Amino acid sequence: MSVTALCQFDPRMRCTMRSGIRYALQTVAGASGMPERLMGRRDGATILMYHSVAQPDLARWIDPRNHMPPDCFASQMRFLARRRRVVALDALVEELESGRRIQPGTVVLTFDDGYLDNLEVAAEVLDRLDLPATLFLPTGVIDRGENQWVDRLYSMFRARTHHVLEILGQAHDLAADARSAYLALCRRLLEATADQREDMLRSVQEQLEPHSEPPRLTLTWDEIRSLASGPFSIQSHGVDHLDLRSHASLALDESARSRDRILAEVGHVPRHFSFPYGRSCAAARDAIRRAGYRSAVSDTPLCQIEAGVDRWAMPRVEAPASTARLAFLTSGIGRPYPRTVDHPAHPPVHAEQSP
Repeated sequence: MSVTALCQFDPRMRCTMRSGIRYALQTVAGASGMPERLMGRRDGATILMYHSVAQPDLARWIDPRNHMPPDCFASQMRFLARRRRVVALDALVEELESGRRIQPGTVVLTFDDGYLDNLEVAAEVLDRLDLPATLFLPTGVIDRGENQWVDRLYSMFRARTHHVLEILGQAHDLAADARSAYLALCRRLLEATADQREDMLRSVQEQLEPHSEPPRLTLTWDEIRSLASGPFSIQSHGVDHLDLRSHASLALDESARSRDRILAEVGHVPRHFSFPYGRSCAAARDAIRRAGYRSAVSDTPLCQIEAGVDRWAMPRVEAPASTARLAFLTSGIGRPYPRTVDHPAHPPVHAEQSP
């Protein structure tokens, strides 16, 4: 491999036959206009999830699973501005709390992790189309000026000068299969504590000796304050981007410290929480409620967001690359309505052992 250029490396999962067929059918249905004809029959909202929309010079350092090209993003925003009812997350939660009807085709835009391109690319598009959005921030990552751990790892793999990696008692030949090693390491890092994660990343860095370091990909607090004066509402994504299903005992501390940090830096108390990686459990959701949050987005199976939905486990749709498929996913066609929930003020944290 030439040390003057980044090697070609794409960790995206291969589609199964079933998921490929489902993707194709949804895309065809969206392109046909069928969702527009049927959408008025289904009340309810869809929450869309985005991460990075960076230009190519920065996108090459970002795990492709977390990136959407700017032209694709702009096309989707134009579609939503014309054909959907885009509202702020605050507005949706107020409607849910009041029990009011959620109009068909209602959409909420959310961004996770605090990528710099949310300011440099997304904000201009959202401003021009007058679309509100929510930005969920991992405050510790912002405080330290770090890139997301997954992008740090991705950059190490792409710019590596060595092809053998020994970690967690296993040796990997990256020249033969870098993708499997990368995905296995991602799974371990996802469930790790912050200290364990840093130890593993340090070991990878020392062994692979990447020839290039990525530029800054993450917002600063000054830039976040600039976004808060525009289309973005600043909300919480915890402190260290921890998996709060594996570390539910840390959920109250993570959510409270992040809440206080945003208040100190931006001047308002965040009221909505995004579980990192979408992973939650009953104990973690209870901690978020006790920290004073009005809602949270999680990995709940997809349903129409309507009155009766668990506001601390609201499902999100990862925005697809295809605008035609986006039309289908934001129409609500084929999704069940939520089961009605009735939370006591302080439900027992042991009542549910799994998500």
